[in-house]
Amino acid sequence: MALSEVTVKRLYLWGALGFIFIAIIYLLWAIFLNKGTLLIEAETPFLATIEDVKAVSCTQSPCEIKVAPGEYILKLQKAGHYEIEEFIEIPLGGALRKQYEFMYKATWTQLDESAQLNNFTDSINEKTTFTRDPETGRQTLYFTDENNEESIATSFIRTVTDYSVYPSIKQRNKILFIDRLENKHILYLIDLKEKSRNSIADYFRIHDLKWIPDSEKIIVSANTENNINPKLYLIDTATGEIIPLEIQTLAALTAPISENRIIAATSQSASGIEGRLTELSELDATPSANSDYQSTYNFVEYDLNQAAPRLLHRSNLKSINAIRLAEDEQSIYVLSEGIVYELKFDS
Repeated sequence: MALSEVTVKRLYLWGALGFIFIAIIYLLWAIFLNKGTLLIEAETPFLATIEDVKAVSCTQSPCEIKVAPGEYILKLQKAGHYEIEEFIEIPLGGALRKQYEFMYKATWTQLDESAQLNNFTDSINEKTTFTRDPETGRQTLYFTDENNEESIATSFIRTVTDYSVYPSIKQRNKILFIDRLENKHILYLIDLKEKSRNSIADYFRIHDLKWIPDSEKIIVSANTENNINPKLYLIDTATGEIIPLEIQTLAALTAPISENRIIAATSQSASGIEGRLTELSELDATPSANSDYQSTYNFVEYDLNQAAPRLLHRSNLKSINAIRLAEDEQSIYVLSEGIVYELKFDS
């Protein structure tokens, strides 16, 4: 039985009205209900960009962004800092809370001549002297305290001809002493309070070391018998624990900036881009036969807890004499062939 023309028109009308109703409901859902919330906690101001969707200038934290649920690439930008990029997923009707810490973009500057001497003057004023009694042959290490009074730190019955002394008297009441024998180098810890001397490590060769601020730990650069390039070791002088680090360099080319972080210059090649975690290559066990080639130094920040190096700066320097932490602890000074550079790594 064929439908009448009037009935057909009514069916078309009801279909159109139904389609319009569904479209309105979908539109209302898309505008008001199909939303998720992204809450970003970070130091303001910064720009948050949800790729191909929207960019929001955030002036308060947490920064709230409403967006349809789904998977996105989030980019955060802050002047003078490295960009943060992360894959995120916004839930339907819920909130995703993320917390970020911007990392300062390291800056490299050559200092003028007037600033060079001021920023690279040795500030160590703790004095030690090592004398030998010509009659008994006994050698005695003396130290001078804050009252300018001289006291005995330790004595050796045998002759010590090659040595280095690293005092930390005011802060720790201790002295580190490297005794360089012909076949090995021994590291002693001299405790002035306990009046004791203990061997805490020995290597084929110990180059140098640095105390880590506010801790009993030290950074030591040393060689084992089967490698020529020096490696860094983290030594806890209180427990005797020794941890080899990934970085191959001298302690003189490091700047401990906290109990858990150091900055180091190494000729190891570093992958990736500045500001990101990096992988350091192994240096050859023997120097390259091509004497015309000399690698340049990379500066990395190294997390001692997580054993994670982060590339700060690729320099053009082929030789570095020493590195020192600035007084504000936001920069290091780098001495290379009589010229001082500043690497600012924190704001």
